[in-house]
Amino acid sequence: MSLSAPFTWMRQQWQRLTTQYGRSGAVLLLVLAALLVGSVVYTLEAETPWGKMVQKRLAKGRELDVPEFRVIGLWWASIVSAVGAALLLVTHRNWLPKQVGLQHSKNAGAPAWFWAAMLAITLVGAWERAPRLHHSLWNDEEYSLRVYSHGEWVHKDGLTIFKPASWEKTLFDNGHGNNHVFTAAASRVSMNVWRAVTGAPADAFNEAALRMPSFLSSLVTIILVGWLGFQMGGPAVGLAAAALLAISPWHIRYSAESKGYSTMMAFMALNLVAALLASRDGRLRWWLVFAFAEAGYLLCFAGSLYVAAAVNLFLVTEFWLSGRHRELLRLVGFNLLGAIPVIWWMAPSVPQLLLYLNDPNSPRLDMGWPWVRDLLSGWAIGWGHTNPLPDLHTGTSWELVITHAGWPFKIFILGILPLLALLGFIGACRRPASRYLGITAITVASALAYTHTALKHQPMWVWYLIYTLIPMVLVLPLGVQFLARRQPRLEASLLALLVGAFAWTTWDTTAKIREHDRQPIRETVEFIRAQAPNALTGTFGVSDRQAESYDHEVRVLKTPAELEAIVKDAQARSLPLYIYLCGESVTGPRHPEMFQRVKQSGEFEMLTHLPGTEEMFGYHVYRWRGSQG
Repeated sequence: MSLSAPFTWMRQQWQRLTTQYGRSGAVLLLVLAALLVGSVVYTLEAETPWGKMVQKRLAKGRELDVPEFRVIGLWWASIVSAVGAALLLVTHRNWLPKQVGLQHSKNAGAPAWFWAAMLAITLVGAWERAPRLHHSLWNDEEYSLRVYSHGEWVHKDGLTIFKPASWEKTLFDNGHGNNHVFTAAASRVSMNVWRAVTGAPADAFNEAALRMPSFLSSLVTIILVGWLGFQMGGPAVGLAAAALLAISPWHIRYSAESKGYSTMMAFMALNLVAALLASRDGRLRWWLVFAFAEAGYLLCFAGSLYVAAAVNLFLVTEFWLSGRHRELLRLVGFNLLGAIPVIWWMAPSVPQLLLYLNDPNSPRLDMGWPWVRDLLSGWAIGWGHTNPLPDLHTGTSWELVITHAGWPFKIFILGILPLLALLGFIGACRRPASRYLGITAITVASALAYTHTALKHQPMWVWYLIYTLIPMVLVLPLGVQFLARRQPRLEASLLALLVGAFAWTTWDTTAKIREHDRQPIRETVEFIRAQAPNALTGTFGVSDRQAESYDHEVRVLKTPAELEAIVKDAQARSLPLYIYLCGESVTGPRHPEMFQRVKQSGEFEMLTHLPGTEEMFGYHVYRWRGSQG
């Protein structure tokens, strides 16, 4: 046999694959083959769940930690990945689109003026969100920064040193169920880029750099939602949907927060766009985007699994009822393809998440009317139904807004918007299902999430369903279109009125979100250092550890003895002493003895109150009266 024979055979096979599936399809099959080989090699070479590391920890009677979960998760992920890749390779003729027989979409694209208007709307959205990039981090963000994306300051041998977070923690630590792994990694990369550009040291961070992935994702979501609206009802509907999302106070609130919700919504919108395009012409590019966008939003927030289930259920229904049974196989194949990166990345997190969900000490809310009421209030004004102690915060609530609102506001929010939403949803409940997935599937997904959580009594906060903003901003313009009855000028006028009225009703609440820090940790520390740069500082109660990222020398006080120790230290060293407390209504009951001494003993004077948008996150700063200097 000639030495060139194997190469000739491989070239022939490559030509056959590219002829049948195109270059992209052939490359995908090669990637799957490489993945199969790599998964098998990893399975054989990597440490097993019953290997030395895991067994050594179990033998000591200690609970498993991130390194052990990584070993266990990745080993099982390699098994599942190998099986999945092998199955996809063996069945590729059934699910991989061929070059011939594709039905390319004949629908006209959006006109140039539509994209020009979309650019203007996106710029408005950026203007609304940009100020929040520079706000102080709040409780959850600081925790993610310290534990997952950056690192923490620790006191050791009388020194304060920076301990960077390992990439292992960034990618795989999920003991508290709050590591949105994709966004944590993206934020870490974003800060690395910022340091490289600015020359900042490794222990420095920047709020805007940390939040940049979420900020950019929010702008992408506005564009994609506008395109979905265009596909559902034309240019005017698309522009109105994008505008409503651009000025939505709830979306603005989470668009510049370094958690996974904004990036989740961007991937979700992209997944819906790809589902529509793939169902129309079956091209490989759209199926690939569908698969990896689905993987993206699952990696941003595991609670979006309900959306993946609902979207696929609706697509299965459409393909089955329309007799497009071949598309069912493609749907299964590309779902399996998209599941592989999720399995690899999330496998170490799964047991940690299950432990968290089943932990009786995990926070749980009653899934009743108050919970639903908070969700509705989030849609309308971006805040919850109640926000206690309004004199002690800069934020607002539905109760405050409705108390001071006039009849035009009440008629619009309580009458017109629900009516338009109902009409728009009725209009969306028709085939083809893929055209309206952004409304129907996501609405069903939210109902599934609520029902499952209520039955299992598992943790779920209202903002976990922030993705319901997508159907909300789509059904309202469709409701207007239903009323206009195909009269373009009337439709355009009514849609402009809708957007204008929504901007008017949310103007004040949006301004508070844009202008005020949710939790002014940085401002509190800056206030103290401006008073006395060399002061000793202490804190206890709500968000005590969260202060350390801004105040590296702060002492987190756990007992009255520690408070007495810092007082004596200040006295011995003749240094000023400041104690700052976050959320006194909660901190007081948590630490009654220390709280009484700071607030009521007369030893400390209250210097200032820096309110947050909730009383729980506002700061009171106290100065020890024995301070020198």
